[in-house]
Amino acid sequence: KNMRSARETGQPAVLTIDQPYRDGLLGLERASHIIILSWLHHAPRTLIVQNPRHAAEPKGVFSLRSPARPN
Repeated sequence: KNMRSARETGQPAVLTIDQPYRDGLLGLERASHIIILSWLHHAPRTLIVQNPRHAAEPKGVFSLRSPARPN
């Protein structure tokens, strides 16, 4: 599930770790929190104005927390 659908349904999001990296999780069960960093290099860079569902009018990407923004 993506973060939006997880938030809307109240279900947890799922993070999939590719097999070559799974050994890097050794000992993680002892942690109370983890921080997930994401490089959003696949996000569209041409989307400058968005129409978020929570807003009555379109907004520019720099006024939103959208991952779709030019670098």
